[in-house]
Amino acid sequence: MGSLTRRKGYAAAGVFAITFGLTIPAQILASPGSLNIPGLLYASPWEDYLAVARAAYGVSGGLIDWPLALGILLAATVVAALATYLRMRAVEVVSG
Repeated sequence: MGSLTRRKGYAAAGVFAITFGLTIPAQILASPGSLNIPGLLYASPWEDYLAVARAAYGVSGGLIDWPLALGILLAATVVAALATYLRMRAVEVVSG
């Protein structure tokens, strides 16, 4: 996000909006009163973080499996790094 705008406030707002903008609808749709599909929680970065943290500390009780959540987080990190590299290369910050 930071490479897409020059203002840090916009980048922070974008990260906040993506994280919680996906978390809230995923939790609502995965709840028993709605669609009752816990797999929708994989769309939420926050739930993915929690699943990996639960596994790291040995805490049980999560609705999603940590290996898939970790894979999703790693894939998102690779995509973000690639997008940042391409953006920086486009504005000629990176040479080569």
